[in-house]
Amino acid sequence: WWQDVDQDDPPKVYHTDQNLWFQEDGTSIRRHPAWASVLYLGSEGGPTAIFGRDTAVAVMPRIGRYMLFVGDRLHGVLHALQAPADFERLTLLINWWRERPFGLAEAPSDPSRILDGLQGGAEYEP
Repeated sequence: WWQDVDQDDPPKVYHTDQNLWFQEDGTSIRRHPAWASVLYLGSEGGPTAIFGRDTAVAVMPRIGRYMLFVGDRLHGVLHALQAPADFERLTLLINWWRERPFGLAEAPSDPSRILDGLQGGAEYEP
């Protein structure tokens, strides 16, 4: 998961969500999530555009709206049709995987270790 706050709502470059893992032999493994999703935490900003093989859909932000789409689809954010001069586009993005993506570290058993490291200016290492 990740969160996204955009001021001035710049459009997002069209992309597909993926995990790209480079192996020591120089080859790579690319995996897409089974599903991608967006939870809109605000109603401001441009629509999210999702492209299928023969179709396209644009979903407008609205607080509480939850959008789910096939994880390998090309998507991005368009400019707002109308927006106040000062606003933030606020979303929570969650990808759903059939298998654990390569290269992820285990979550710490004591999450306070992350905060302690950040407060001291050091990076957290599992």
